[in-house]
This record gives sequence, structure tokens and C-alpha cells, in this order.
Amino acid sequence: MSKDSFVTYSGPLNVDLSHLDGVLLSAAAGATKGMHREQEGFAEVEAELARAMPVLGDTIGVGGSVHARIVTTTDKLAQVRAAKLVVDKLAQALTETEILLENEREADIGLIVSAARFVARRKDRSVIALFQRTIRYHGQISLRGAKTRRRNAERAAEAAEAEAEAEKIAALVAHGIVDTFTEDGPGSEPFEGT
Repeated sequence: MSKDSFVTYSGPLNVDLSHLDGVLLSAAAGATKGMHREQEGFAEVEAELARAMPVLGDTIGVGGSVHARIVTTTDKLAQVRAAKLVVDKLAQALTETEILLENEREADIGLIVSAARFVARRKDRSVIALFQRTIRYHGQISLRGAKTRRRNAERAAEAAEAEAEAEKIAALVAHGIVDTFTEDGPGSEPFEGT
């Protein structure tokens, strides 16, 4: 992908979350597991509670303070979600910028490696020793790519072998040589039912 696919980020660069002081929390790993999240249809529930709770809250034994907490919590959620939209977009821009900058740096490292190899071939072989870590670093992606290609080739060969075996069995069945299959495979005795 080229740098032409990127545009300058035009969103906010400063995010003030001071209005969420005392609201924002940080949880230990796994602490949110099993917690209930907002479900579909909350807007209808919110409207229903706004109508019913002032009139029937005491009748059902739930005072107005519970409904007030729901209203306050819903307001805090709206504030958190609004801030999260901005922060998420900024985080996305930071991630995309990080990727582009890494790509540019890796390309420049590749230039140095190519130049060092060229000089080593044409002029001075000792140059390679001065750039050995850089060359090894740059070659990692090639090694990973080779491993992936080899693993994919092995999987393709296994799949082709399995397909060839299936075609052999299908041919045996088509010619009436084998008429049933069991877990033991082709050539097993056919099942004789009563």
C-alpha cells in the first residue's frame, strides 16, 4: 500500500476527559467477564421507565432513587460513549500512522541492506560484517514468508493427496468394486442387515 492511500488526520489532537473525572474506571484483567451489557431495545425501556416510574414506582416497591440512578447512569454512558468515539478515532489514526511510519522505516532499512550487499559484491566484502545485524533483521520477513509458503505447500500437498484418494475410492464405487464403506475404509465387508 502506498502513502497515497493515507490522508492527514483532521480530527482532534487534544482530548479533554476531565469531565469524566471520577467516572472513568480501570478494571483488572478479566474483571468485566460476566457483566451485563446494554441490550437491544434500551431506548424503548428508557421511555417506558420515564413514563411509568413517577406514577408507579412506589406501587411496585422501587423508589424514585433507583430510576434517578438509571437516568444518571444513562447520562454518564452517553458522555463516555461520546468521548470513546473521539478517542477510538484518534487511536485508529495513531495505529495507522504507526503502521505507515514502520513501513517507511523498514523500506529505508531495505535500502541500506541492498546498498551494503551491492558494495560487498562489487567492492569490499568486509562491508557485510558491519551490517550483519541489520541484514539479519531485514531478512526475518523473508524467512517467515518462506516458512509460510512451505507450510502452505505441505497443506496443499496433503489436500491433493486426500483428494486423489477420494477419487480412487469414488472410481472403485463407480465400477462396483466396492459397494459400501465402513469406518474400516473401502474393501470392508458390506453390512448385512436383517
